[in-house]
Amino acid sequence: MANKNLRVSELFNLSGSPIPSTGPGTSFEMSFLDKSFSIIISGTAEIDIEGSMDDVNWQVIQTSTADASFRDQTAWKWVRANLITYTSGSVVAQVAQSEITGGTEPVINITTAAFYTVGSVAPATPTDGDVWYDTSTGEYNVYTTGVWYTLARENDVVANTLFDANSILKADSDNTPLALTVAASTFVGRKASGSIDAMTATEAKAVLNILEADISDLSHTVEVNDLTAAVTWDNVPNANITQGSVTQHVAAINHDALLNFASNEHFTEASIDHGSIGGLTGDDHTQYTLVTGARAFTGVATLATYTVGTLPAVGSGGGVIFVSDAIGPGSPQLVGSQCFSNGTNWIDVTTGAAVV
Repeated sequence: MANKNLRVSELFNLSGSPIPSTGPGTSFEMSFLDKSFSIIISGTAEIDIEGSMDDVNWQVIQTSTADASFRDQTAWKWVRANLITYTSGSVVAQVAQSEITGGTEPVINITTAAFYTVGSVAPATPTDGDVWYDTSTGEYNVYTTGVWYTLARENDVVANTLFDANSILKADSDNTPLALTVAASTFVGRKASGSIDAMTATEAKAVLNILEADISDLSHTVEVNDLTAAVTWDNVPNANITQGSVTQHVAAINHDALLNFASNEHFTEASIDHGSIGGLTGDDHTQYTLVTGARAFTGVATLATYTVGTLPAVGSGGGVIFVSDAIGPGSPQLVGSQCFSNGTNWIDVTTGAAVV
């Protein structure tokens, strides 16, 4: 049976006086894979246990603010303690390496280990699953089926949580991807100035700047209505029918043939009430004399001629006639007199006597 021995190294030992400066302690080169760490803090402090493959680039193995112990079997070539903060008390950190005497405990040789290599040149004979830390680029690489694949870092990956619905990836400056939400009825593009954005239709037209002269080879048919066929209301929109377009063709319109119209349905001569017609008080007919006598005759007026035996009946209104053989009792009568009606008799205008 193999014997197992321990090698204990003190990574850090700090007393409380004077107050020390923070920072890393001495790095220790590890010879064996199995390592146990012990941290004792009697006071207020924070300390990191760190591991490295090249004594240059360090990663935190565990952070402690109180007493702690843990085991680590990662193939770190160097380890150290790094005092992050210190207020009071003492801090002690130790590491113990497990060594198996006469056994098969692997010795860590970072330059020849088949599973992990550090350097600026890729390993000459890698196998699938090998890891190579490229010191010239600071990148980790994994070997698979004949190819070294560089592992992505957190900053190299675009997180799913960056995107909401209807959003895409864009960058306004180098190496700074961000999400762009594209609203409805917009285009993704870049105007004459500014960054990539969601543009409205108006903004997109301004960018395209397409003129009529830029459009060619369009297949189209021009339809011309020469009115050689009958035009019906079905193919003429109502908005295109104006009073002027109807009036200029009024001579060709048969009113009785119009849709929803019956002959004389609007009015008849007998249905007209003269008293209901507008403008009755207007003096529109100057060819007639006025009952007030305000308009004089402009020519010779000819009166109706009657004889005594054919005199018309005397009405309630006035009137003027010419009697060719007027003869009246009690007073001499003039033959051929003008007479007027006083409502009871015809009166000779010359003698004032009634004509009988």
